[in-house]
Amino acid sequence: FSLAIWFRKNGAGGGGLISKRNSGPDYGWGIEDTRTNLQFFMYGSYANYSAYIQKDITAYNNVWTQVVITWATTTLKMYINGAPVATATTPSPSSSFPDNNTGPLIIGQKYNTAASPTPAFNGWVQQVKIWQSLLSPSDVTAEFNKKKACFGL
Repeated sequence: FSLAIWFRKNGAGGGGLISKRNSGPDYGWGIEDTRTNLQFFMYGSYANYSAYIQKDITAYNNVWTQVVITWATTTLKMYINGAPVATATTPSPSSSFPDNNTGPLIIGQKYNTAASPTPAFNGWVQQVKIWQSLLSPSDVTAEFNKKKACFGL
């Protein structure tokens, strides 16, 4: 699994950039700006399965930034602007990632339940890409280099 997204925080930022979750509180995945950290999270439907990876992003206010997440079996990696910034070990997954859910894919917000979505991301989101395969580090760099000029980098 690999996910790439370009975003630009408006000042302090905050809110979900993208999420895909079932209507239950803990089944799915997403990227959230916690105002100081960019966090990728995933939760599975079987006992005690959860994983996250995060990076301080206070330096990225009002600047277009690309984040890429890769996940292979038990390793999560986060890249910012083509460079690796964090790695985490995850529990062994179930047969699907992390749930074969039918929840909506939401861009610009984190989905909690149909009745209570979280506040919208305070900024802009563009160029969302999702792969069912693992991007290599050179693939991540190539993805960044393809679009960086479009975003003034």
